[in-house]
Amino acid sequence: MTAEREFAAFKGFDVVVELTMPEGVRGRDPIKGKLVGRDVHETTVSVKGRNVRIPNYFVEAVRLPTALEEERQKEKEE
Repeated sequence: MTAEREFAAFKGFDVVVELTMPEGVRGRDPIKGKLVGRDVHETTVSVKGRNVRIPNYFVEAVRLPTALEEERQKEKEE
């Protein structure tokens, strides 16, 4: 998802947030949860009932779980 209207349309859906970390900081697994919202500064995801606020400068991609699986399948086929 990239456009603001996509974030509004998929509010409440399950998403996977992939993160990018600064150099020298250990990487982290993607965050899986329900999309609560997104604004100029942060993306909010509900993980097990708790809102996790992620600064947008750490967000590499926000995808629906099915889209992520389809993309991984394509990579395996190539």
